[in-house]
Amino acid sequence: MEIVKRYSNCYIFKDLIKDVDHNDCFNDHVMDFNFPDMHNHWVLGQYKWSNQFDDTSIHEFLFKNVDELDSSCTIRRGFHEVGHGQAIPPHSDVNHIAGLTIFLNEVWDEDWGGHNVCMRNPDSGGAGAYGDSIITAPSYGTGVLVIAPCVHFTLPVFQDKKRRTIQFFYDE
Repeated sequence: MEIVKRYSNCYIFKDLIKDVDHNDCFNDHVMDFNFPDMHNHWVLGQYKWSNQFDDTSIHEFLFKNVDELDSSCTIRRGFHEVGHGQAIPPHSDVNHIAGLTIFLNEVWDEDWGGHNVCMRNPDSGGAGAYGDSIITAPSYGTGVLVIAPCVHFTLPVFQDKKRRTIQFFYDE
């Protein structure tokens, strides 16, 4: 596990998981989250966390290396699936301290889409203003930790594939 990049509002990690078969994680469908208003044609499949693997080392690594998080955080877990033609619209997880997305597909071509996009917060001189974004392609074991209230979203999945992730939300 290591930090690949650090920005003001997000971290990019690699090798957060190993030997997790995403097919074992998407058996217990909880619901399809329907986005409001102009994004209501997009659907986010949500699946239940049932201790499919031991995630202790992930959280210990984050608590040790991310100043915004500490071991007193409450951790919520679940799996997300975004299918062909689907995306997650721009939003901010303001009801959390942070959210971690870890890509689970062992095979994913960048041309298939599904990239995670985080908008950089503008600094006092305007650098990093909206439009200046951090784009992370889905790659097995790569994680994107978004510190609230960072605006983030996903690009659509362009092929007949399902982008699968585990989501961890860190709360007070």
